[in-house]
Amino acid sequence: MEALLCSHPAVQEAAVLLHQPSPDDPPSAQLVAYLVPQPEAELTLHSLHQYLREHLPDYMIPATFVKLEQMPTNEHGKIDRARLPKPEETYILREDAHIEREARTPVEARVAELVASLLKREHVDFDENFFRLGGNSLLGAQLMLRISEAFGVDLPLQVLFRSGSLRALAAEVDRLLLEKIESMSDEEAEEWLSRLGLS
Repeated sequence: MEALLCSHPAVQEAAVLLHQPSPDDPPSAQLVAYLVPQPEAELTLHSLHQYLREHLPDYMIPATFVKLEQMPTNEHGKIDRARLPKPEETYILREDAHIEREARTPVEARVAELVASLLKREHVDFDENFFRLGGNSLLGAQLMLRISEAFGVDLPLQVLFRSGSLRALAAEVDRLLLEKIESMSDEEAEEWLSRLGLS
């Protein structure tokens, strides 16, 4: 991963760590990439994601990219990983313009709420991928359980790996809901949707 990041034309040095924001919550651990850009190079989140996606599946791409002026080093001149800073807002690499997108359906809105709650975020981008938002396999399993409880449908974890975005994930939930409704009478379907808060 570090060698791959260093092969990006705008990256001079790279280090990747598994960061756990909450010591009491192992599933919250996520990959954080620390980067020192090449002199005068423009390093953007979009170009990094695009580059890494050509070589890695989404769930292996770091959730957070931290831009540094230089890497902390030890007496032997190697990167001192223990001195790498915590990923704080000031240094986190973000897109210049973030477009907050509205939910198109009640299912999308509920899926976004579940993801935001699980990842401890205020908002999530519907066109973003669960793993690039900071998710991992353990959190993905928890999300599938929450979706099952919220909608009464069972989604295998593989669906999360295949879904390109939260919107695509919500569309899969919609599809399963429709399949379930088609096997019910109109009254049963109306009562069931009402119980889910989707009528």
